[in-house]
Amino acid sequence: MTMGQLLQSKFLLVEGVPRFIVKSLKTTGPSKSPDDYMREWLPLASQYLQIIQEAQARPPEACHNCQDLPVTYCCLACTSKKYLCWTCCVERWTGTHWEPTWLWRLGVSVQLASPEGRRLNGSPVLVVVHTNGVHHLPFVKCNCMGSDEFHIQLLRAGFYPATSSETRTVFTFELLDLYHIETLACHTAANSFYGKLRRLTNETFPSSVPDRYRELLRVGRQWRHMKELASFGFANTGKTPGEGDLALFCPACPQPGINLPPDWSSDPEQWVYTRVNVMDGNFVCIHQMLKSQEGDMVWLKGKGEGYMTSKEPYDNYIDSTIEEKEVSKCYNYRAIADRGKAYKGCDASGIGAAACGWHGAFVPTSVLDFQKGERQMNMDYCWSKSVSYGRMKDAPHLLYLYDINCQYPVKLKARLDRYTSLASSSLLDKVTWGIGTWHVHGHKEECLARFSPSFIPGAGRVGGEILESLWSTTNDAGRTTSIMTRPHRSEVLDATLLDSNTQKMQNTATTLSANLLSSAKELDEAQADYDHINKSASPEQQGEWPKILEDALARWKVDFKAMDIFNVHYSKHMFLSQLNQRIPKSRRAVQTKLINDEINSGGQAGGVPKWLSLGIDIQQLQTQLIHLTEALDIATKRERVLVRIQEHTNLVATLFPLLNIDDLVRRWNPPELLDIAMPSTVQKLPSVWKTLPQRELELRIAQAYESLHKICVEVGHKSFLFRSNIRLAREKRNVRSANRVINLFRGHYDIARWSIIQLKAPALITSKLKILLPHHVRALPAIYDHKVRGERNKPAPWIWGIDVAGDAMAEPYLEELHRVNWLRARTRLDRWQEEHTLIQREMGWTEAYFEYQAKSTEAWAEGGQQTPSQVAWAARRAAMWRLMGVNASETFQAAREGLKLPENTSAEDPALEDEWIPTGEHIDTQASSNENTSNEASGSQLSDEKTSNDGGSDTDTSDSQASEVDTSHNQVSESEVSGSEVSDDDISDPRLVTHPSGNTYHLDIYSEEWLPAHATSELEELPPESDFDWGQDD
Repeated sequence: MTMGQLLQSKFLLVEGVPRFIVKSLKTTGPSKSPDDYMREWLPLASQYLQIIQEAQARPPEACHNCQDLPVTYCCLACTSKKYLCWTCCVERWTGTHWEPTWLWRLGVSVQLASPEGRRLNGSPVLVVVHTNGVHHLPFVKCNCMGSDEFHIQLLRAGFYPATSSETRTVFTFELLDLYHIETLACHTAANSFYGKLRRLTNETFPSSVPDRYRELLRVGRQWRHMKELASFGFANTGKTPGEGDLALFCPACPQPGINLPPDWSSDPEQWVYTRVNVMDGNFVCIHQMLKSQEGDMVWLKGKGEGYMTSKEPYDNYIDSTIEEKEVSKCYNYRAIADRGKAYKGCDASGIGAAACGWHGAFVPTSVLDFQKGERQMNMDYCWSKSVSYGRMKDAPHLLYLYDINCQYPVKLKARLDRYTSLASSSLLDKVTWGIGTWHVHGHKEECLARFSPSFIPGAGRVGGEILESLWSTTNDAGRTTSIMTRPHRSEVLDATLLDSNTQKMQNTATTLSANLLSSAKELDEAQADYDHINKSASPEQQGEWPKILEDALARWKVDFKAMDIFNVHYSKHMFLSQLNQRIPKSRRAVQTKLINDEINSGGQAGGVPKWLSLGIDIQQLQTQLIHLTEALDIATKRERVLVRIQEHTNLVATLFPLLNIDDLVRRWNPPELLDIAMPSTVQKLPSVWKTLPQRELELRIAQAYESLHKICVEVGHKSFLFRSNIRLAREKRNVRSANRVINLFRGHYDIARWSIIQLKAPALITSKLKILLPHHVRALPAIYDHKVRGERNKPAPWIWGIDVAGDAMAEPYLEELHRVNWLRARTRLDRWQEEHTLIQREMGWTEAYFEYQAKSTEAWAEGGQQTPSQVAWAARRAAMWRLMGVNASETFQAAREGLKLPENTSAEDPALEDEWIPTGEHIDTQASSNENTSNEASGSQLSDEKTSNDGGSDTDTSDSQASEVDTSHNQVSESEVSGSEVSDDDISDPRLVTHPSGNTYHLDIYSEEWLPAHATSELEELPPESDFDWGQDD
C-alpha cells in the first residue's frame, strides 16, 4: 500500500468504520504508565534497531514487479519494502548503499482514483499516525509457520508499534523522522505537533481524533535513541555506548589520535595546539518539579553517553560537596551574587556547559544541571569533565575563558584537591584563565589587561563569548523541555546539542575559508597600523617597549599584575602638573634655520622667512576670527588682522618692489576672507618667487606637524579629563573648551595640508599628512573608559603615529599614551598573526578529521558477523564523511587561491623612501625661552610691531589663540563619559561655519578660501589628491 492509498484511507474513520470497531480499541484492565511501556521496550530495542537497519541491505537482482530489469531504486513511501527497477518505481542503489534521489527522474505522477472497495475480514484495525493525519486501517497478519510476532511484522512493513504487546497504535517511519526534525529545527513541542496532526485529520472536530500524545512522546524517545545508536555505529558493533560515545566534537580543534600527525609533539610551534574552551551558565533551560514524575524513571542516556554529564556520579558529587563563600574582589556579578539563590518550583535552575572557544562545539559529557545558582561547585565539575574528555589533557596548553575568571580560579586548586570526583590539580599548571571580550568590559579596569584574550599569547582572535550565541538556540529547546520528565529533558537537550555541533561541523569549511581571507586583510591592516606607530618612535622607545612587553609576558602566568602594562599609569596630579609646560614650537626652529641660511647667502636678515611666517600667522588668525561669535571679539580681531595684512603688504613691497601684489590675489571683504599673497595661494607664480615654494613648503610641513602635536596634546588632555571622572559643576565647560581648541588646531592643520598639496610636495610627505576627520580627534577609549566595547580591533587614529618620539619629549604624559598605543598595536598584530596561522592549521586538521571519521565508519563493516544491511549502512556513513572531506578540501583550495590574487599597492610605497625629504627641524621639540614674544631671529622691526599694540604675540598663534578660549583643565562628570553623552560631539567640521552676519562659509580644500556655502572655487574641478602630479613645475 502506498502513502497515497493511506491518504485516501483517512476517510475510514468518518465514512466506513463501524462504531463497534472503534470502541473495541479501548483498553480494559489497569492502565500502564509510560515508564511501564518503556521498560517493556528496552529488551526489544536491539531487535528493533536491526529491523530498521534492514532497509539498508543490498536489493535483489531483479525487479519485484517486472522480474526483468535490475533493481536500482526503492520507494520511500511504500508501506512494504519492494525493490523496483527505474521504470517501476525513491532511493537509488549506488552499488554499495542507498542514497536519496528525485521523483521527477522517474516520471512519477499522482493517481486520484478511489479504491473499488474495502474489506476488514476480521483483521485488527489500528490507529495509524502519519504525516498527513491520524487514520484507522485494518492490518492483515501473517499466520504462517515461523512467522514473526505481530509487532515485528509491523516494524518490517515500516510501521513503528507503540507497544510490543496488544499493539493498537503505530507510527510511520516518515512521521517519526518528521517529528525528530521538527523538534530539532523548529523546537516544536510534542503537544503542538500532535495537535497539528489532529487538525489535519478533522479540521471541524479535531477533538474527535484519537489522542496518541503520550504514545508519541514515548515512541519519539525510542526513535531518537535508535537513530543516534545507528549514527555512531552501535547498530553494527552491538556494543553498549560509553561516556561521550554518542556525541560529535569539533573537527577543527587539534585532537591527538584523530586529526593530528603522530609526531605533532615535536612541532616547534607548540602554541598552535593550545586547546581553548569557554564555560558559561544558562538560566533559561530550567526544569520544573512535577509530582507525576516522581519515582523510578527510565533513562535511555543516563551515563553521560552524549553531552549531559553522567547522572549518578554527578548527583553523588553534589550531595557530598559544600559550597564555600568567597568575597568577590571585583564587581558583584550575577554569577557570584546569585550562586546560592534557589529557584522556586524548580529542581534544575539552569545548565552549565563548556564549549570549544574557537568554533563553538559543545564539549561532550560537560553539560550539567544547576540546583541553585551558578555555583563554583557546579562549574568545578563542568571544568573537570571538559578537561578530561578525549585527550584534552595531552594538549601542551589549555586556555579557559569564563565570565568571572578574575575570581573563579583563586581557590580552585584547593577545591580540586579536596574532592576526588574532580580532575587532578596538576592540570592547572597548563591552564591560563581569561574573560570573554564582552564581559571583561564590565569588570574593573585592571581585569581588562589581565584577562582579556586580546593580550593572551596564543589566543589568536578568540572572543570567548561564543556560548552566548549558542544559548539562543538552546533556549528554544529549554522552553519546551521545562515540563518534560528529567530523562526525556536530558535526551532532548542532548539531541539539541548534537544538532548544534553537527551544524557547526557542516559549516566549518565555509567558515574557515571566509576567516582565512578576512584574517589576511586584518593582518595587513594591523601590520600597517603597527609600523605607522613604530616608525615614528625613538630608538630608545623601540628598544624599551618590546622589553617591557617581553618581561610582562614572561611573568604573567604567575603574576596577573604583570599585564598592567596595557593600562595607563599616569595620575591626575602628574598630568595636571604638565599642563603649564610650554608647547614646543617646531615652526620656529624651521624659521630660524631659514633665516640663518638667508644671512649666510648674503640676503636681507630674516626678510623672506619673516614674510612667509607672517603670512602663515595671518591665515591662522583668520581661522580664529571665523570661529568667533561675540561682536566685540570679532571687531577687535578684525582690526588686528587688518594690521597684520598691512604689515605683510608693506614687507612684500620692500622685498619685491617691482611686484604688484593686487595682480596676484583677490581682495575680499571682510578681513577674514581676504587672500594672503604667498607661493601656495597665487594662481600663477611670479618669476621672482621661483625659489620661495621650497622655503614655504618647509614652514608648512612644520606647521602641519606642530598642529598635529597640539591636537594630540588636547586629545590626551580630554582623555584624562574623562578618565578622572570627578563631578564638578564646570566640567562640561572644560570639555567643550578643549574641543574648541582642537577645532582651532584642526583648522591650522587643514591650511597647512592644503598649502603642502598646492606646493606639490613629494608623495612621501603627502601620504603621511592625511585628511583629518572628526573621529580622528576623539578622546581615546583605551585611556578614559575600559568599559567601551568594540574597540578591540580598532587601531589608534593615525595622528598618534606621526611623531611618537617628539610628543614624548614635549609632554611626559603623552609618553604614557604612546606607550599604551604601541603595546596594544603590537598585541593586535601578534593576535592576528596567530589567527592567520591557526586558520591554516585548522584547515588541515578539518580534512584529517573527516578522513579519520570515514575510516572509522568503514571499520564498522569489518568482520564476518556483519549482515548485508550493516555493511551497506557503514558504506553509506563512510560516503557521507568522505563527501564532507571533499567539500572541505575544495572550499579550502579556493580560499588559498584567493590569497594569491594580486592586491592593491600600498599608498606608502617603500620606493619613495629615497625621494627628497625636507629638513628635519620640523620635529624639533626644544621649547622656546619666551612664549610671549615673536621670533627673535626675524628682525627687531617685525618683533616690535607685533608686540606694540596687541598685548601679546600673534606670530605663535598656538599660544595666543588658545589663551583666548577657556582652557582651564578640570575633570568631567560621569555623564560626560558614558555612552553617547561623551562631549566629543562638540568636535565640529572647521570647513563649515556660520558668520555672525548670518552668512555660512565653507573652507575650500583646494583654494583655501572661505567661500559662501553655495559657491565653489575655480580649482574645485581638480582631480582627487591621489591623482595629483607631484613633479616639479615645468
